[in-house]
Amino acid sequence: MCSIVGIHQPTADPCASATAKAMLEETAHRGPDACGTASVGWQARADAPSGLRVAPRGLPWAMGHARLAITGTLGDQPMPGSGPDGLRFVVGVNGEIWNWAALRRREAGGARLRQDSDSLVVPLVLSRHLEEEGAGDEGVLSAVSRTAEELDGEFAFAYMDGTRTVLCRDPFGVKPLYYAARAGTVAFSSERKALWALGLEAVRVPPNSAVLLSPGRVATRGRSAVMPPEPRPFASRQAAKAGYGRALARAVGKRVRGHKQVGVVFSGGVDSALIAGAVGRTDTQPVCIVAGREGSPDVEAARGAADAMGLTLVVARLDAGGVAEALPALLRAVEERNQLHVETALPLYFVAKEARRRGLRVLLTGQAADELFAGYAWYPRILQEEGEAALRARMDDDRDMLHAECLEREDKVTMAHSVELRVPYLDPLVVRAAARIPISYQVSPGDPLGKRLHRELAASWGLPHEVAWRVKVAAQHGSGSRALLARASRSAGPVPSGYDAVRSVGERMGSNQRYGHRYMPDAEAWDLDGPIQWALDQLWHREGLGGPEGRAALAADLEALSAEGALA
Repeated sequence: MCSIVGIHQPTADPCASATAKAMLEETAHRGPDACGTASVGWQARADAPSGLRVAPRGLPWAMGHARLAITGTLGDQPMPGSGPDGLRFVVGVNGEIWNWAALRRREAGGARLRQDSDSLVVPLVLSRHLEEEGAGDEGVLSAVSRTAEELDGEFAFAYMDGTRTVLCRDPFGVKPLYYAARAGTVAFSSERKALWALGLEAVRVPPNSAVLLSPGRVATRGRSAVMPPEPRPFASRQAAKAGYGRALARAVGKRVRGHKQVGVVFSGGVDSALIAGAVGRTDTQPVCIVAGREGSPDVEAARGAADAMGLTLVVARLDAGGVAEALPALLRAVEERNQLHVETALPLYFVAKEARRRGLRVLLTGQAADELFAGYAWYPRILQEEGEAALRARMDDDRDMLHAECLEREDKVTMAHSVELRVPYLDPLVVRAAARIPISYQVSPGDPLGKRLHRELAASWGLPHEVAWRVKVAAQHGSGSRALLARASRSAGPVPSGYDAVRSVGERMGSNQRYGHRYMPDAEAWDLDGPIQWALDQLWHREGLGGPEGRAALAADLEALSAEGALA
């Protein structure tokens, strides 16, 4: 896991390598082991961004990289490459490539390579595709897209050659990447804050896509669909369970290979327990970490599950003082102020903090199981009222929104502690297997549990009955983070009469707000909490967070409320 940043500006003043260095300083937490900047004909390496040399001559463009070393001992980035017609470029990679060894053998042949990082295969594969596609805009865009389709991993990478920049993300957007294009300047970063520091608004690179940026042009190209148009259903319930089990075992196995220990974000529910159980079937030891108030449902369930499964459990305790103290850093980490982002990020923030304290660099999460296997409480209602096709469409929609509603937040909150989060349920093998499981194997109208076949696999793998069949509890309630956030928000004072929480943040975020709000009888319980959102808005404003347009809009709203006499 790493940080990648880059800048291409109309002139060489200021020097682009100095700007890239400043951008790396904003995201240095993502790569504490080494960093570098590069352009064609220039590179600098250092242990930290503060030690990076600036190019002795003006450069109009440069890329930067900060490395969290996990795979390989040598992995200097950004990495140079070459293509047809004298084309020279640099590449920066964030994430993990699981099939790197096979790609490296194929591309390098018998040649010995100095570096052994998984990321090295990206410029190797890319160079071959550039030879086939050509050095023009469309050729480079095609070469980058073809390269990404060959990678099995959770990744984002960037290409720069001085003429154009191309940015690329993995199929489901597990790893974040943002860009800005304004007045001839193109910039990108793994996190928004590096763009905000330049006075730029950040735009998300879509998952499973490549975006080409050059002065006056932005072009986006989607890649081949991860899912076949009409997945062939499994022939029987037993075949479905066996096929899904094989896919999950492979997904977990590739994510723990080479590690003696990995952390598991653990709530005591079936999703995280199944991941921990899958890790336990390998040569890697799982260290389960739960965050919550003492006596909260997740802490109690996690203790029971760990005892029954013989797992090592660490409890990161949440309390009102710790939550209040962490809030400014948490908002800066997740780069969002929507209440749902903040209250669900809180327990993970403390899990990652504990993982870092224990020397764990990799965490596995059970994220995405509800979307793939029909686990949300409103899914039975959709099935009953609208039928299987409508439910499948909602599930696919929730899965495809995960990058914006969960994955980017969770990557950034763990990387705030220099810990890499991996998502086995979003391995394409698992996603394809899930699409082949008939809805009737997973949920029925009025079903209070859902995820039936998922739970049956857990039971067949030896998980205790009370774990495999535990009723889902949302993270903010299971950990107690919403109650603690509500306590921390009291100091913000009463909510002004003219304040509208949904209008303030601009959208309903996550399946629970988009669909729970619509389908559940107690709709208000699934929407934003006015006092909490009001307090988060004020804290966001005080901390000076967000892009220039967003900061200005929020300041204007707060000023308008004050002018109306709504504020003390």
